[in-house]
Amino acid sequence: MKRLLCFLLVMIVTAILYQYRHVFINKLLMNEARRRFIISTMMNIKPIRRRMLARYSPFQ
Repeated sequence: MKRLLCFLLVMIVTAILYQYRHVFINKLLMNEARRRFIISTMMNIKPIRRRMLARYSPFQ
């Protein structure tokens, strides 16, 4: 029973964070150095880079 309540609490918190993810992402990207680090790290991950290049490519 205790594990079920913990699981439900984690799911609720995750859902709330997912709803406000753009707010948290904007707060993370406020600092210029941190923004560059996060973007360069994301671009090193192949699936994310592929999706970003497909989404923001000028050749669409």
